Amino acid sequence: MKIKIKKLHETTERKIQDIYTAKIILSIKQSKDVDRTKVMNFIRAIPHVTTIRREREISTSKASYVAEFSIKIVLHPGANIKKYIDSVLRSGISKIEGVLLQSVGHLEKIV
Repeated sequence: MKIKIKKLHETTERKIQDIYTAKIILSIKQSKDVDRTKVMNFIRAIPHVTTIRREREISTSKASYVAEFSIKIVLHPGANIKKYIDSVLRSGISKIEGVLLQSVGHLEKIV
């Protein structure tokens, strides 16, 4: 019986993903046509957004609801986060009827 033995090669670890968190402020119209739960689901459907959750309510009126949200974004290693925010995140949120992205802040790379 012959047994073949293969040498194990050391591999260098490489990053698989870059993970970022940010705080965004959204203004959502207060109307029967706009459901906040559906808005959050639409934002989660934007490419590379993994989670979004409300941190605090800033103001509410008959016309609009303004709140700060924490968002988590997972990108390929070396991807430009600023370009992603400007071209993908902002445009994705602008397509959601009744929602306005007022600001993006506290951007932090966690991994």
